Amino acid sequence: MQGNKEGDRHSAKSNIGSRAMGSKGEVQMLMSRSKLMYESLRKSQVLTNSIVNVLGSFDHRLSSLEIDMRPMQVSIPILIPLYDLCSFFNSIFKRHFKSRINNPISF
Repeated sequence: MQGNKEGDRHSAKSNIGSRAMGSKGEVQMLMSRSKLMYESLRKSQVLTNSIVNVLGSFDHRLSSLEIDMRPMQVSIPILIPLYDLCSFFNSIFKRHFKSRINNPISF
C-alpha cells in the first residue's frame, strides 16, 4: 500500500509541475515581464542613488553655509543697536547742518 501512495505523490507532483510551467507562450510572457521588472528595478535603483547623492551634496553645502553664517548671526544683535545709534546721530547732524545752511552765520 505504501508503494501505491508514493506513486500517487509522484504523479501529483508531476501534474503540479506541468500546470506551473504552462505553455511556451506563457513562459515567454513571464520571462519578458520578469526582464521588464528587473530593468525597471535597476533604473529605479540608479535614480535612487542619484537622488541620494544630490541630497547629500545639498546637505553638505547647507551645513557649510550655516557654519559660515554663524558669526553674522552672533553679530547682528550687537550691530542693530549700533545701527540705530548711528541713525540717531545722523538725524541730529542732518538737522544741525540743515539749519546752518538755511541760516548761515555772517561775519
